[in-house]
Amino acid sequence: MKLTIAIIAQNGRLQYEAVLFVETARYFCGDKVDIYILIPRRGENWSNEPDNINPQILDYFVKSGCHIVPFKNEIWGQSYPEGNKICCLRELPAGRPFIFFDSDQIITADVSELKFDFSHPLVSPGGHMFPVQGQDQKFSTEEYWRAVYEVCSETPRKANAREDIKDSFPYYNAGCFGFEDPAQFHEKWMHFACLVDRSQHEIVLDQPKRPWLDQITLPVVCSHFGGADENALHGVFNNGTHSYHYHYPAKLCLTDQYWELKKQGLFESLKYILEKHQPFQRIFYTETDQLVLNFWRWANRNLMYKNGSGLRPTHILGRAGLGER
Repeated sequence: MKLTIAIIAQNGRLQYEAVLFVETARYFCGDKVDIYILIPRRGENWSNEPDNINPQILDYFVKSGCHIVPFKNEIWGQSYPEGNKICCLRELPAGRPFIFFDSDQIITADVSELKFDFSHPLVSPGGHMFPVQGQDQKFSTEEYWRAVYEVCSETPRKANAREDIKDSFPYYNAGCFGFEDPAQFHEKWMHFACLVDRSQHEIVLDQPKRPWLDQITLPVVCSHFGGADENALHGVFNNGTHSYHYHYPAKLCLTDQYWELKKQGLFESLKYILEKHQPFQRIFYTETDQLVLNFWRWANRNLMYKNGSGLRPTHILGRAGLGER
């Protein structure tokens, strides 16, 4: 049975990001994985038309052997598009193991060669903790997480998901996750997300739920299914051996994979589509990519750890006007 890979495409940048994802997936995996392109339907909760996809892109998906599947986000719609990743799971084949990726990733190796135990949710530790440090907090982090689990009627599972925070409550990166049954995962995640979103619990109300609702409730879902394999995807996806989560097109230029794919002509073959998205056009089809790399090397030598304070790539590129998405 082929592994099911799922991503979201919709009107705007995500449709172009999805094309780049599919092209890299087919480049490394061929037809050894099933790719599902999940598209939110327009409706009363959307002021735009998320399913108004460029016809050339739809044609590309078809020719690339993708399954194009519409879904409804009737709960949040445009007010919380991050909720799409929760809603879309019900449209995947029930009972088949899946891995969901945020669309702004590229595949960098053959995913089909990997062997996972899908009986437990597959996740990787989140890059930040929640509540976000620096925000006003009336309650401790432990009190907040206990309240979230209480609202969901679930028992909290403490774990060392973060090496720098002992005995912390687990917090995962929702940019990539997997499980043995998307239908079950969707049902529980939707249930818990709605409970937390509507909760009037004093402690839960103390922190904003946007845009973190999916990441707040993901650990609760994993706990419900017996706890996650917290390091299954760590070092493999997001920024690992088999995928790279670039967030901003300029960050792609900082990777060896980008230059190898460019050498192989991958970006040139997609020019008729990707040049229509200005941030991609700027990076891929001018000499900006080399300028970005040169600037990054200079920044790495002169700015990154000056006076002992590190700056993340997104900060450096953003300050240089290269943070377009």
